[in-house]
Amino acid sequence: MEDNTGHTRLSRRAFLRAISGAAGAVAAAPLLAASASPTANSAAPGTLLASKPLRVGVLLPHPPSNPEIGPNFLAGMQLYLAQHGGQASGRAVHLLVRDGGVLPDRTLTEMSALLQPAQADLLVGVMRSGVATSLHPLLEAQQVPLIVAGAGANLTRQSDARPYILRNTLGTWRASWALGSWAARNLGSTALIATSFYDSGYDANYLFQLGFEGAGGTVLGTSVSHRPTDAPGHLDALMNDIRLAQPELVFAGYAGPAAAEFVRAYAAAGLHGRVPLLGAGFLADERHLHELGDAALGIRTVLPWAATLGTAANRNFNRAFRASAGRPADAFAVLGYDTAQLIATAARTTGGEPSALRQALASATFEGPRGPVTMDSHALDVSTPLYLREVRATGGHLHNAVVGELVAPPQLDARFQAVRAATKTGWQNAYLCV
Repeated sequence: MEDNTGHTRLSRRAFLRAISGAAGAVAAAPLLAASASPTANSAAPGTLLASKPLRVGVLLPHPPSNPEIGPNFLAGMQLYLAQHGGQASGRAVHLLVRDGGVLPDRTLTEMSALLQPAQADLLVGVMRSGVATSLHPLLEAQQVPLIVAGAGANLTRQSDARPYILRNTLGTWRASWALGSWAARNLGSTALIATSFYDSGYDANYLFQLGFEGAGGTVLGTSVSHRPTDAPGHLDALMNDIRLAQPELVFAGYAGPAAAEFVRAYAAAGLHGRVPLLGAGFLADERHLHELGDAALGIRTVLPWAATLGTAANRNFNRAFRASAGRPADAFAVLGYDTAQLIATAARTTGGEPSALRQALASATFEGPRGPVTMDSHALDVSTPLYLREVRATGGHLHNAVVGELVAPPQLDARFQAVRAATKTGWQNAYLCV
């Protein structure tokens, strides 16, 4: 259950129960990413080595609607480590992998277990920010940093900002703001927002409106579908509302199966090709393009990555991931890869020593498949390029082609204060681990 701020709140009793349960939990068998550290003589100049492996606890989600998120994130981390001899700058890395499920109590229990003595030196969690905040007293007491990964659909509230919690996400909220600003300047001055009940609480929808109106546009209204009380055919009524409103464009905040349903209904209503359809990064996810066919053509989305991004780093990553995992990469595979690279970058200057690792993570910068990735030392969140993508067909194959690069202000920009202070409504669905 979520409160009206959109963050999970755990009672003191639940928190203590989870910690005490974790103390007796048996740690998951470590996934050995490297077997031994090299000798000091093999080190590059200036590299600090430690014979003790760097133990990285990794908590993965298990959402039934998007079961591939956890495996792809882990496979991305493993790929980076394998390419670098299982090491982070000369220090062997052991991944301690645990299944976090989707419920807050389970997440807290598993993370608390990894914080027991002789467990993890550093934590990585594909999880929600509210749960991460609940862990901060333990993180601070043991001086163990936590990297929160996920879609990044929410601005970090002041109440969730903690020195031992850093965020390496896909920055969906930034992407939505940038898309809104671009759309008002390039497509039209009126828009309608449509979103699933299960996505309606995310900041990403609010940030599209802020970007759109900040560039001179007007949002005519927001329509919510997929509510528990909706009758069959409710999407037909939504399409009729769009026709009556006559917006110059539609922003669709959907992901997963609901996104595919919306896109099909949009085309069936005759709106495809007449009213430009834009959306959050997962509206036109590659997993669904083949089943959507021509209905997906022309959809524009923004993410900090696309499979078609034409950089050498991305091409090499895509080839390596397919060869190692036996399947195409997705945005969460890239996120896992970049998370391992973030850790290695920080370890380069610290040798992975826990006492210095947090500071190094907070100022890390590197070049990966997404392009340049920089951790903001004040917001403790990464900034990356944002790519405007359009669904196109090449040789009968649909794909998200990169057609431009957009920019958004940093997280602490004053323009976002109103959103940060606003009450969020709706569900915080765990399938994208916002």
